[in-house]
Amino acid sequence: MRRDQEYLLEILELARKAVQIGRSLSVEEFRSKRDYQLAVLKAFEDIGDAAAKISPAVRAEYLETPWREHLFGMDISRWILSKFGKY
Repeated sequence: MRRDQEYLLEILELARKAVQIGRSLSVEEFRSKRDYQLAVLKAFEDIGDAAAKISPAVRAEYLETPWREHLFGMDISRWILSKFGKY
C-alpha cells in the first residue's frame, strides 16, 4: 500500500508539471518548442510507468479510473499527434 501511495503521488506531481507547461504556452508555442514537447512526453511516459506499478487491489478501489485504457499501455506518440499534430 505504501508503494501505491508513492506511485499515486508521482502521477499527481507529473500531471501537475505537464499541466503547468500546457498552461504557460499557446498551442502554436508548444508546437514550435521541442524541449517542452519532450518534457510533456516524458511526463506522460513516466505516468504510464507509475500507473502500471499500482497494485490490482488499489486499481479495484478506483474503478472509475481508466487505468489500462489511458494511463498505461497508452500509445503516447499517437495521443500527442492526435492533440497537437506533428511533434
